[in-house]
Amino acid sequence: ITIVGLGPSRPESITEEALSAIESCGVLLSRTKHHPAISKLEKTGKKLQTFDAIYDETDEFEQVYLKIASQVVTEAEKLQKSFQPVSGVVYAVPGDPSVAESSVATIRRLAEMKNLTVRVIPGVSFIEPLMAAVGSDILPKLTVVDAFEIAGRQ
Repeated sequence: ITIVGLGPSRPESITEEALSAIESCGVLLSRTKHHPAISKLEKTGKKLQTFDAIYDETDEFEQVYLKIASQVVTEAEKLQKSFQPVSGVVYAVPGDPSVAESSVATIRRLAEMKNLTVRVIPGVSFIEPLMAAVGSDILPKLTVVDAFEIAGRQ
């Protein structure tokens, strides 16, 4: 399983490394079709499967991400069992896979239980464009908090 970041907005935000992984994959999955970079993925000619329907069918985000992660791991297992000479599953997420992406942590955990390898190709998160817009280094004072996580604690 290769997890790639699509960047925060424009198709130009996808890194060359991420695009190379997408172009050579056997199965292309994306957390959502609602991202400006999806047009670039569609131009690769790869069949793209998104998980937007899960958001509509499921009430809690925690369950959404568990269902998505389970399907990503299942696709990787199918490819592994088919012995097809392809480069595996690519799962694309907005921004950077390591920033505010619960599905990625769940994929890592499930994949480890199935002895599947996970490779993460970083992308540009929402933080870098924010720093550029502010015009200074905000990291010494920046705190990123997940509102859903805080709400669940109360």
